[in-house]
Amino acid sequence: MLLHIKFEMTVVFNVKSLEKVRIVPKSLIAARLLHHLSYIRAEEKHGYILAVTKVVKMGRGRKEPSSQYIHFPVTFWCRTFLPKDGDIMIGTVYFVTTSGVFLKCGPMSHLYLSARKMPNYSYVDGEKPHFLSNDHSRIEKDIVVRLKVFAVRWVRSDSCKQFHILATIDESSLGPIQTAGCDGMDLENPCPD
Repeated sequence: MLLHIKFEMTVVFNVKSLEKVRIVPKSLIAARLLHHLSYIRAEEKHGYILAVTKVVKMGRGRKEPSSQYIHFPVTFWCRTFLPKDGDIMIGTVYFVTTSGVFLKCGPMSHLYLSARKMPNYSYVDGEKPHFLSNDHSRIEKDIVVRLKVFAVRWVRSDSCKQFHILATIDESSLGPIQTAGCDGMDLENPCPD
């Protein structure tokens, strides 16, 4: 689900880094804000931060008497993506195992589609492992799949914060989809001799 949310955040500068500059330009505050947001990546309540759409207000810098830092309050609107149960998504398979496939979708790289949630598909081992259905459609690496979210878990560790998604294709209009493309055309050698 895409959301448009108003955030308030504090941007921090070390006083020593600003010794040569008496006035901090707003562009420097905005750049520091974007840099800080790139490390946050996602929040449990609001989801993945995709883009800042509008900076509403940049407050005056405040320095605590015993601190070496200046704090600038910033209010801004941003677009976020929060996965929910029941959402229909389109993901690309990046890893195939005997028990299911792992997919990526936008900023999320932990979507799992279990073999149990792929009715009429069976695992085929080989050089290029895949799942094959009764109608001969395949789910393999680099295939695009339309899927439905049935479970979402927020995972927070020291190194990262992200959502883990369990998905299903056990409904009509879900499963592998064709994308506009070359359909087998050899792009490495488009004009064979």
